Amino acid sequence: MKKIFILPLLLLLCVTAYSQKGSDIVYLKNGSKIKGTIIEQVPNVSLKIQSGENVFVYQMDEVEKIVKEQLQTKNNLSEPVELKINYPNKGYRGFGEINIGAGKDGVDTEFNHIGFLSVHGYQFNSKLFVGGGAGFYDYYNDNDDVIMIPLFADVRLDMVPSGISPFLDVRLGYSIGDNEGVYFAPSFGVRFSKFHISAGYLLQGYYYEVNQKTAATDVGFTKSFFARIAIDWGARYKYVNVD
Repeated sequence: MKKIFILPLLLLLCVTAYSQKGSDIVYLKNGSKIKGTIIEQVPNVSLKIQSGENVFVYQMDEVEKIVKEQLQTKNNLSEPVELKINYPNKGYRGFGEINIGAGKDGVDTEFNHIGFLSVHGYQFNSKLFVGGGAGFYDYYNDNDDVIMIPLFADVRLDMVPSGISPFLDVRLGYSIGDNEGVYFAPSFGVRFSKFHISAGYLLQGYYYEVNQKTAATDVGFTKSFFARIAIDWGARYKYVNVD
């Protein structure tokens, strides 16, 4: 007779102990929320969560955040620990950059340059960024000092959704200042979390105008290359405790 009462009691204790481990809560970008237990997760790719008798599979691009409820030992309250993503995701994103480089203008005069740029825009997903920016360039040699101010659109592709990723960046716009004309700056680099380094080709201050009798060309700086050091912010998650 005692065994009949002991068995349900043991089952009740097991269920209670399991429930105290806490649940996983997956928040999706479409506003949905699923509470259960994550039974399989491929980092940066997908996860599988069991909620009751149902099992759901989601790609990480669909996931806004993951919250883990953990039991506090003293006051028996649930403390959610929020797992956030440490690579560019959806939302505002900005860059602050320093460029250094060297090259020649259209008549093969050698110049060095230094540039400071600021870029702001929107990160549509873990890979695609579209925005715009402005900069300040100083081209100099022993004889000349030329100031250029570019205004440009920027498209960036982060190739891997992780903390470290190669990326491709293309900028196109127009420069004003001592030598007005087209601004074009494609580059390739590597992002290390919030910092990145890159190198690329720079064309700045070039225009071509055709009149009735002649074609006038402002040569600008057509043979320059640069290295870039930058920091970016926004559109990024991290690990935090939620009160």
